[in-house]
Amino acid sequence: MREHPELKHVPLSSHLYPFARLQPEGMEYSEHIARQYERLRGAFGFDGLMLGDGLCGFGSIWDPDLYADKEDTIPQWTRFYRVVADAVHHFQGVLLAYDQMGSSFLEARIHGVDYRELGQAGLDILVYQSYPQAWGGFWLEEFQSRFDLIANSKNLATIKSALAGTNAQVFYTVELGDSVEKWPVAPGRTEEQMAKLDTLSDGRFLVWANDVLARLPGQTVKPGGLEVRDGCEQ
Repeated sequence: MREHPELKHVPLSSHLYPFARLQPEGMEYSEHIARQYERLRGAFGFDGLMLGDGLCGFGSIWDPDLYADKEDTIPQWTRFYRVVADAVHHFQGVLLAYDQMGSSFLEARIHGVDYRELGQAGLDILVYQSYPQAWGGFWLEEFQSRFDLIANSKNLATIKSALAGTNAQVFYTVELGDSVEKWPVAPGRTEEQMAKLDTLSDGRFLVWANDVLARLPGQTVKPGGLEVRDGCEQ
């Protein structure tokens, strides 16, 4: 951010503005991401790229209705994905991306992204953010009917239908608990989630695995969250 003030935060959101032209590089942000992937692949042999939160339409975690007037930015988001996808596919890599905060296909459109267009632009895997247990004190109290498992099922079905005929697949997130954010998962509810969403998707995407990893043989968790495996900090 200090070197690129043009990547300013989107107001009332933790996200960066995605369509900035970077200075002094003289290139679009999407082109910069593509160049960075090329360098990382050359150095480490990465076989794909995951676009995280904030890179799939405009939104705010605190107010799901904020930025629900961005349908006119669909062409810009589609071009963004095409630029990145072309670079990843040039090296036979796979492009994944988180969705627009667990929205339905039509709701995502008013936030700026058309999933079908993203699939046609080269997105390989859309990761639908299904969180029927995470942050229950906020999401499931303030917006229960929009983010609970019933809503997840309805929304995921619209996305799977919209992507029919493209090469893009849809995975959904499975929560594994988070000792840092202090929320657990109930195995029974996770089983219910998988039973409902497996048939509506192409696979599962495991998230928040720090508790699981901490319980693996030969691992402990140090103060501050650093994992120790075989005596080496990870």
